[in-house]
Amino acid sequence: MNFKKVNNLTGWAVFLVSLATYMLTREARGSLWDCGEFVATAKLLGLPHPPGAPVFTLLGRFFIIIFGDSEMTAANAVNFMSALASAVTILFLFWTITHFARKMFVGVGEEMNSSQIFTVMAAGVVGALAYNFSDSFWYSAVEGEVYALSSFFTALVFWAILKWEHADEHAGTDPESRLRSDRWIIFLFFMMGLSIGVHLLNLLTIPAIVMVYYYRRYQPTTKGAILAFLIGCAIVGLMQVTIIQYSMKAAGLFDLFFVNSLGAPLFSGFAFYFIALAAVIAWGIRFKKEKFTQRNATIWFILFLGLSLLPFFMVPGSSGGAMFGKFILVGIIAVVIGYFIKPTALRVLKLALWSYAFVMLGYSMYFTAMIRSNANPVIDMNNVDNPMNLVYYLSREQYGSAPLIYGPHFAAEPNDIVEKEMRYQRVGDKYEPIGRPKEYAYPSSDQQLFPRIWDASDDQGHARFYAQWLGLGMDRRTGKYEAPSYRHNFEWFFTYQMDLMYWRYFMWNFAGKQNDVQGLGNVRDGNWITGISIMDEARLGDQSKLPESLQNNKANNKLYMLPFLLGILGCVYQFLRNRKDWVVSFLLFFFTGIAIVLYLNQPGNQPRERDYAYVGSFYAFAIWIGLAVVALVKLAQEKLNKQILQNTLIYGAALTFAITAFSSLNGKGMGTMFPALVATAMFAVLTAAGTYLLRAISGGGQKQVSSILAPLFCVSVFQFLWHNRNGMIMIAARKHLHPTWQEIISKVVSRTPSSSLLAIMTPIHFGMHRKWKAFVKTFVLSIIVCWESTGTSINCVMQ
Repeated sequence: MNFKKVNNLTGWAVFLVSLATYMLTREARGSLWDCGEFVATAKLLGLPHPPGAPVFTLLGRFFIIIFGDSEMTAANAVNFMSALASAVTILFLFWTITHFARKMFVGVGEEMNSSQIFTVMAAGVVGALAYNFSDSFWYSAVEGEVYALSSFFTALVFWAILKWEHADEHAGTDPESRLRSDRWIIFLFFMMGLSIGVHLLNLLTIPAIVMVYYYRRYQPTTKGAILAFLIGCAIVGLMQVTIIQYSMKAAGLFDLFFVNSLGAPLFSGFAFYFIALAAVIAWGIRFKKEKFTQRNATIWFILFLGLSLLPFFMVPGSSGGAMFGKFILVGIIAVVIGYFIKPTALRVLKLALWSYAFVMLGYSMYFTAMIRSNANPVIDMNNVDNPMNLVYYLSREQYGSAPLIYGPHFAAEPNDIVEKEMRYQRVGDKYEPIGRPKEYAYPSSDQQLFPRIWDASDDQGHARFYAQWLGLGMDRRTGKYEAPSYRHNFEWFFTYQMDLMYWRYFMWNFAGKQNDVQGLGNVRDGNWITGISIMDEARLGDQSKLPESLQNNKANNKLYMLPFLLGILGCVYQFLRNRKDWVVSFLLFFFTGIAIVLYLNQPGNQPRERDYAYVGSFYAFAIWIGLAVVALVKLAQEKLNKQILQNTLIYGAALTFAITAFSSLNGKGMGTMFPALVATAMFAVLTAAGTYLLRAISGGGQKQVSSILAPLFCVSVFQFLWHNRNGMIMIAARKHLHPTWQEIISKVVSRTPSSSLLAIMTPIHFGMHRKWKAFVKTFVLSIIVCWESTGTSINCVMQ
């Protein structure tokens, strides 16, 4: 059976399922928030709010024309574009999962048998459809917003680096074939440049991409992996600063000089800058190994860094001494790089230059913003009709900024005002200075490391929300709030920014969702639930006492934690079996999720739920959901390797406990710990039951049947304890138990069992204290029975 053919056919079948899902459920017209704005700008080729989305606008216009170019069908057309982009995202997710799953069975050039192919396809289908029907992604997939198209580009570039990896593996040591495979890297950077014209989420795939390249092209070491990771993070910063901001800003400075100082027409300096940059890149690409000298390298790096970092040392209105000092610093860096770079690094340098050139080519779609702005469309945010305004448009200055590493807390008192660089505005055919923006400066005593509680403005109730959430006092005479401590910063980070604004959304998609009422930390609105009463009631109280309107809310969705537990299993098994691939998957998960939380530094009282911002992280977790299928099959096949099953159970249980606990930090007491304990037990049950069930099916014997019953027994006992006010449990296991187990059992139930027959009758009472005590007893007994279950006869009587 041909794997490539089956992989393609199955992937396209999954695509059709996804397309049908999104196409039939898409919004009929424009929905709330920014959708109306994006649809209108696509219809009129206008400019939406900063930093704009020219690629989305042009593609939206294309679909509107296909749908008849009418105001009545414009929203429907853009919604269909989102549905189509989302379905292709699911297709790339399927191929990503099958790429990782295949490597768990065979090496490079090895053929797979039919059962292995079936398992890999099952993994792809399970993971892709789990994400296809996830709450947050489905919501974005059917509306005219940028996030569906952004997810498409994110999935595309991540799949492209895996295609490069596959091509490079088959190229072996042939230099020509390896050079040919590098076209995938150039392609993905071109797509990344285009994606900037939709949303910046795509840039967060770079650390994972760099690790794939490092693991393939270098001999991996711990030190080298850390260095590669840091380089990946640096590239993200360089993309954000050098390409997105500095390139346009430098072009604007050239235009300012050409127009005001040389009397040249508008856009002449803008065009000259990009022509000069293209010439320098072309020179670098044409370097030959035998003619590559330190002198040429030094001159080239001075020119390249001088053009790329021009806004760093050329700040309008700054003193000449400061600008000259920064210029010398850039020159020294260029000379050092030119002196130490070796001819052997020329291939990597050329690949970097090609990638840089194609990123810039894709990013040049922003030129259309100036073209359309000069046509004066109805919607023209920031009036981007000249290079200087384009710089302000891209920098998103109107939204302000949040301190990330060091800055003032929300109760800080400013002690100075700092002027920023001079701003210019187009007046006729010239640029006129319009003044310097000002911002407050704060004393060092009011500044902190890792400032999470930072927004002093109470226009949207942020300061008041900080104080209410953390219990900070306020001086009624002055109206000033109590200064937060480092403990308050970390409490806000873990309970609000991580728990409420990330893990809650994560659990919506993989555990279950209470309702679609926006949640602000209360137990009634917008929480994650599972459908397992003992967990939900411990965190949120008796859900049956909610108003009927909330109980029957259409967003009420109980997943019983199954996708979550499968994702944990896939994550742990990939970590144990293929550490390099796990690092790549984890970096994708981390940077598109937790890293965004760190970067946004959200204040409280958000105007809407923000789960759409983290769909890239959920995409990465869906990869692990698919790999759980491979994990169960491999665990069932590896009967003699007990260590891998034990490690999977131990690591998986620890990870399950940690994530569930972090997702329940707003609970009190056992409301945090108890759900984590139940989830941990469920992971052990699911993994053990799935493994032994597959062993029983594949082995055709009866020995494993009792092993399956033991973990299933655990779940039934938990539910029995919760829903029965009085009862009695008798566990009978016919097996000679290890003396350690006998000692534990005797301590738990206060009696000594027979070595050949374990017969325990445990009375259960509904009192709150005894209910938890009974749970702990039964949990311990269930673990013992699961551990000692092979060949054991188990009887359970509940009264």
